[in-house]
Amino acid sequence: MKTNLKEIQKEEEERIEAMNSSARATAAPSTEEMDSLEEEGDDHQDREEEALSKRRHEEFMAHEKESRVVSQWKTLVMVVLLVSTVGVALTVYFYTSRTEISEFKKQFHDDAHKVLEALGTSLDLSLGAIDALVVSMVSFAAHTNHTWPFVTIPDFAIRAAKIRSLSHAVFMTVYPKVSKDDLEKWEKYASENNDWVYESIEVQSKDDNYYGPIIWDYETIDFVHNYDNERTPGPIYLPTWQSSPVIPNFPPYNWDLYSTYD
Repeated sequence: MKTNLKEIQKEEEERIEAMNSSARATAAPSTEEMDSLEEEGDDHQDREEEALSKRRHEEFMAHEKESRVVSQWKTLVMVVLLVSTVGVALTVYFYTSRTEISEFKKQFHDDAHKVLEALGTSLDLSLGAIDALVVSMVSFAAHTNHTWPFVTIPDFAIRAAKIRSLSHAVFMTVYPKVSKDDLEKWEKYASENNDWVYESIEVQSKDDNYYGPIIWDYETIDFVHNYDNERTPGPIYLPTWQSSPVIPNFPPYNWDLYSTYD
């Protein structure tokens, strides 16, 4: 009995020893196992770092792609806005330009028509007034049995003042045509019928609407002359005769208009 108990006790001790040995073996791995575990840990850490780096790279590439897309959209929006702005500006410019040009042309034609109409009316009045004066001059010559150029119109200053008022003329004069054969007769006629000069100056002195100089002392030349007061050669002559207003700074008649032509 004692022998059996000892054997059982011994077996129990051996079993406990085996268990402790197994525990020690499990708790304290060998150097090879430690190296293997370290290598596995390093590999696991490398894989984690590689995966983390890959994820970061993928995130960076995705961010770069998003940035490029956003930049492209911004550029597209700017281009669209720029093109739209320029297009609208050009459209408004050309539209307003065509409208202004059309209105300017219309206004120009209207104003030109008004100006031409006013000129036509003024010309009609001027020609009508001059025509009336010429008719009266011809009628006077016919009724007094005078022949041109030997005609002196009475009250010429008054008649001419009315004509100048209607035609808005500043100065008016008569240039009778004198042939070489009639030159001597004309010069004699002019010297004998120059009373109209004094009469015209007297009318001007009493006219409130006349603002020119009144010259009573004047010089006359009784032959047809040029600017140098020299006799002109002809063959025809256009001497000044009756004029309005009379401002005799120079001889009031017998200056030859034809002498100005070469």
